[in-house]
Amino acid sequence: ILAKDSISITYSLRDIGRTFSTLGKADSAIYYYQSAYEKALLLNDQSRIDNVLRELSSIYIDMGKYDLAKDLFSKVSSMKNQANIYFGLGCIYESYKQIDSALYYFEKANEYGNIYMKKNTYRILSKIKNQEGDRKLALNYAYKCIELSDSIKNQTKTEAVAKVNSLYKYQHTEKENVQLKID
Repeated sequence: ILAKDSISITYSLRDIGRTFSTLGKADSAIYYYQSAYEKALLLNDQSRIDNVLRELSSIYIDMGKYDLAKDLFSKVSSMKNQANIYFGLGCIYESYKQIDSALYYFEKANEYGNIYMKKNTYRILSKIKNQEGDRKLALNYAYKCIELSDSIKNQTKTEAVAKVNSLYKYQHTEKENVQLKID
């Protein structure tokens, strides 16, 4: 039972860190992520260790603490969710003004990422190419970003309609069941 509690505590600490991160309270988020990391280390749970390191490194990137973020990325043992790591490294190298390396990592993130990751990488690639003066390629990346944004909106609308439809069917079935019980 204690092992299950420890795993739950690790997730809870990570989730509290996420909450503080969302609220823009980086210092508090870091505290809880570090606590989750220490708990995962005690459990020798590499999957959770890697998860916490990836998320904590993203906070450091947002804070402009690129060396700390890069150090954390180097501690991640598995390449599960590698698109996030590549994206983070791209951000780090862009901040270092090492554009060739940044482009390499953003392209890798694009290769392994989901639709949301691809949208973000195309946005950044467009910005970089525009700064380099390659307007044609910048525009190409911008169009891809817009296309993916539209796809995401359509997917979200489709999911919302399906959810409402499912809820309607459920309520209709419940209403029929109540009516059958009355009869």
